[in-house]
Amino acid sequence: YGTTAYVALYVAQKIAKVALSGLAACAAPDPGAPACGGGGACPAGRTCVAGTCRPVCGTVTGQLDLLAVEGAATPPGLPTPSDVVVAAGRVFVGLSNLADDPGDPYPFWVIPSGPGKLAMVDPATDVVTLLPLGPACTKPGPLAVHGATLWVGCGSLSFPDLAPGVLVPVDLAVSPPVARAAIPVSPIVPGALAFCGGMGYV
Repeated sequence: YGTTAYVALYVAQKIAKVALSGLAACAAPDPGAPACGGGGACPAGRTCVAGTCRPVCGTVTGQLDLLAVEGAATPPGLPTPSDVVVAAGRVFVGLSNLADDPGDPYPFWVIPSGPGKLAMVDPATDVVTLLPLGPACTKPGPLAVHGATLWVGCGSLSFPDLAPGVLVPVDLAVSPPVARAAIPVSPIVPGALAFCGGMGYV
């Protein structure tokens, strides 16, 4: 959104904000960049990349803690963010409500344990509000915008009974946005969504 990237941190249950205002300078050729490495330090605003002091491309400016957003998940599930899109002046992030797998010796949130949501971030204030996606979408994944509709692909390959494959259209033409009726696509689990030439591809 503008010069800020919003990045979903799945395991941390957070959304990172990365300032990319210096991206153009970082990507431009810089034949006069000073050398670094071998104990040499770079001046302020530059970082050592492959032996050359390059302009900093981006800076993490903060994180939005989804665990602090009331109602983001239903215990024992945690709000695990996935895909991110910008539309209608907001940043939309898919939130699965996933619980830990007791059969796995390591913490690994994979079991759908409640309806999924969209986290809607106001980039002017960083306020996060929630948009329920309905009981049919328990594990939102890919997001894609076409016109005034945000499409959400939902489903779990490992737990199809708990999270069957569906597509949920979200109407962005109303305020606040509204999730419409889910469209079943099982046994397919949507892995990516894209629109081209007036057609949607799953």
